[in-house]
Amino acid sequence: MLICDDHDLFCLGLKELLSAHLNKTEIFTVNTKKECEELLEQHFFDVFICDIKIGSDNGLQLIKSNQTALAETTVIVLSGHYEDYLLRKAKNIGVDYFLKKEASLNELLPAISNNPSMRLEKIFKEEDVDSPVSTLSKKETEIIKLIAAGYQSKEIATKLFISKVTVDTHRRNIHRKMNTTSTGELLKLVYEGIIEL
Repeated sequence: MLICDDHDLFCLGLKELLSAHLNKTEIFTVNTKKECEELLEQHFFDVFICDIKIGSDNGLQLIKSNQTALAETTVIVLSGHYEDYLLRKAKNIGVDYFLKKEASLNELLPAISNNPSMRLEKIFKEEDVDSPVSTLSKKETEIIKLIAAGYQSKEIATKLFISKVTVDTHRRNIHRKMNTTSTGELLKLVYEGIIEL
């Protein structure tokens, strides 16, 4: 089993907890995308547990780029985010189980043992759910990139050859679409890979 999470204490705690319940299971832990990919190249793992955010990297992108290595592996995402559009994205790249980080051991152990009733396609809502990210316009995405780079509204206006009033209007629309109320909340979505720029 391989656990990939950028919080070392979480990894070690989960490893200790699982070791007590899974006799003779060898458990590896890594905290970076690079370490993870190196191990995936060297070993086969029957179970892979991963967070959506791994430092500055996106766990779903990591899974997608290593689909061949994970083809015969039970892939479990443990995340603080549990939006429908993330479930859809995870399902499309081959994630088997998607659990909240606050999930109990009674939820995680059946996923590890590949309980078919808990698989993502079983609990996934079949109705179409558009990602709020897909509703962002090209200009709004440009503005988010500049916000993430540290630019203020006045500077963004100068760079994009538009007025500050227009930038502020775009920012309000971005917050409405992404259900955020502050720049900090918006940047959290960027840093955690929810908004991919």
